[in-house]
Amino acid sequence: MVDKTPARLFMMTGDAGTGKTTDARMIAQILGLPYYVFTCGPGTDELELLATTVPNMGGTAHLEMELPSLEDIEMDPASALATVNGIYEEGISREKAFREILKAVYEKGYEKSKNEKDFLLKESEIVKACREPSVLEIQEPAMIEKPGTLTRLNSLFDDGAVTDLVNGEQIRRNPDTIVIMTTNLDYVGCQNFNQSVLSRMNLIQPKEALTEEEMVKRAMKRTGFKNKELLSFMAATVCKIHEYLIEQDITDGVCGYRELENWVLSYMVSNDLRRSAWTALLSKASMDREEQGTMERVFLLPHCDVD
Repeated sequence: MVDKTPARLFMMTGDAGTGKTTDARMIAQILGLPYYVFTCGPGTDELELLATTVPNMGGTAHLEMELPSLEDIEMDPASALATVNGIYEEGISREKAFREILKAVYEKGYEKSKNEKDFLLKESEIVKACREPSVLEIQEPAMIEKPGTLTRLNSLFDDGAVTDLVNGEQIRRNPDTIVIMTTNLDYVGCQNFNQSVLSRMNLIQPKEALTEEEMVKRAMKRTGFKNKELLSFMAATVCKIHEYLIEQDITDGVCGYRELENWVLSYMVSNDLRRSAWTALLSKASMDREEQGTMERVFLLPHCDVD
């Protein structure tokens, strides 16, 4: 019987700090569902969407040999060595017997380790989320260099919602699993989406940038900072620098709500508006030192008397 439950597939787009991930977490909290997150990168491939390889740190193999004690080696080195390799070498010294025992243990351990897997396949958060009702956030899918990579998940996005895993198992997406893709579209490294992926989205919601007033309210609530006049100036400065980056086509930095919040927190520690701006705001707005200085002179210094 084919599952006729409508797919719950959404995409939220917008600049960093506009609340995409916060919204995804709130949806999970409101619905009382587990929250899973999978973060994409330029090198994310089809296999990684379903499983990752991790070092085998939990080997359970044990050496199946009887090891003599130091007292045994002291009392009768030949017999002690024979318990390890089965060869009784009469007259062997304690030192030589000890070396031979260590050699035998090493060789036995090496042979044992060769028969164990060096790496294990671990199913991804995407697969985990498909096994039970949950909210799955797939972060930054636009960063994947090959736009067709996400088509590997198309079978999970369809109404039938079945795909094959690397171990041969078939997995069916739980009909109550909600998939939310959150991504920027205009940052360096972002790629276009394959049309077959876009067509499977029920909704695509652009997240508008926060207004200055919204920034102030959120920052006051999250940081506990009470100086609304100073906070309003800081929010206005962040917005002006953000617009400046767009106008000047500066693409090696970022300036948004997160930078405002970090600036506020830094100021609360240092009580120095200019220094905290350098560490939390200007240094992230651009990697170019001259541009940083220009932004300080134009947007910060003329108004530092608000401090």
